[in-house]
Amino acid sequence: MDVLNDILDTIELRATLYFRTRFTAPYAIAVPPYRQAIRFHLVVQGRCHVASDGAAGADLGMGELVLVPRGAAHVIADRAGREPVALDRVVAESGFDGAGPLVWGAAQAGANEETHLICGHFTYDEGVDHPLLRALPTLLRVSAPARARHPLLDGVLGLVAKAGSQDEPGARGSLIRLSEVLFIESVRAAAQDHEDLDRVLGAMADPRIGRALALIHGAPERDWTLASLASAVAMSRSRFAAYFSTIVGVAPMRYLADWRLQRPCAGRAHPRPDPGGRRQDRLRLGRRLHPRLRRPLWPVAAGAAPGVGRRNLTDRPDGLTERPVFPAPD
Repeated sequence: MDVLNDILDTIELRATLYFRTRFTAPYAIAVPPYRQAIRFHLVVQGRCHVASDGAAGADLGMGELVLVPRGAAHVIADRAGREPVALDRVVAESGFDGAGPLVWGAAQAGANEETHLICGHFTYDEGVDHPLLRALPTLLRVSAPARARHPLLDGVLGLVAKAGSQDEPGARGSLIRLSEVLFIESVRAAAQDHEDLDRVLGAMADPRIGRALALIHGAPERDWTLASLASAVAMSRSRFAAYFSTIVGVAPMRYLADWRLQRPCAGRAHPRPDPGGRRQDRLRLGRRLHPRLRRPLWPVAAGAAPGVGRRNLTDRPDGLTERPVFPAPD
């Protein structure tokens, strides 16, 4: 069982937006927050500075990438400290209609240094959560040296830059299909610079905890106990519980319960084809196996009362439920 692959299959990251930019210094653009999204900016020419509240700013050179994993508001500028202009205003005043690059900056194009970016974002469903997502920093920078150490990432970013600079038929489709590899390899490349992320990825490779995670992900329907998981990896219950909690970030039985809930909740907002009824099986599994709840599970937006989720659900004849209606992203 490839644990990381199973996590990504369940989270179901979807590349939903790609566009090019051509900014001419001086410029500073304020990008608004967007919940349940992982944004990225790849510099294909020039330099830029990306800043977000609660994180150290990132200076990016040509070929470097930054991910904004939590959809946080951020500023893209030619240098730190400039007063930004809201993205909505930039789009409106530039006349950008989605075709070609978004052009903004000095009145005379080419008079100053230009920065060309390929920007995009992945989305995932409301309610999806995992220690891997929580371990991602506010800004995740992939430097040129990191690219050099990871040939697969370097190759993917080169393909993204090439596809993103073209207006040929199918170019956007190529970008979308490269997106999952871009995310996985960027996370791997940057992990050593971020302690929490390195710890969670390291748990998947750990001989004992990785084995326990593989058992949980491979058979979430089994009646696992702390004792059975500890025995399977040849550890005492107390040592296993302490070690698992330290490197994964949650206790083993909490991880198991949360994972059982994540599987049936994933994919509701954007249903995909479900060959063989696998998603319906997941829904039933989550209802049946959660250790505390023996009734249908209602995914609810963070901070909302449980009744909100129930009121926004529509009963189905098969006993399952349609997706909940959550507030639009900020």
